[in-house]
Amino acid sequence: MYANVAQCEVLRAYRLSAQSLESIGFRVPRKRPEFFQNDIFPDTVDTEIPAIDTQAWLNGDPASPRLISLCPRDMKPLSEAPPEVVRKRVAAVKAETETDNTKDTISAMLNRVDETDEESEKSADSGSDWGD
Repeated sequence: MYANVAQCEVLRAYRLSAQSLESIGFRVPRKRPEFFQNDIFPDTVDTEIPAIDTQAWLNGDPASPRLISLCPRDMKPLSEAPPEVVRKRVAAVKAETETDNTKDTISAMLNRVDETDEESEKSADSGSDWGD
């Protein structure tokens, strides 16, 4: 059995146990699996049809390998797919707003700390009433 390229399966292996023989598929997780993933399944050499006939090979004629596409007829390649529409979810927008509010809160707190430090330095420079 071959790997199922329509399911982004790149390898098929078999595990033999004392009671059974299991087929295991190794799949590549993809964001848009409804399209043929031609970046991980490029055109490949056709091993069923010879690239050159016997007589031409005996004469020493050069031949280039025949390439075939693994793309199933009912699938469109990812390279020809329309661009993906990115939609922000309400939760993501809310999280961004909360992050901005948190940044503002932290900035305000840091400003207060800086002001307190400056006031402490001024009072230390003017002398202290503690030792009098």
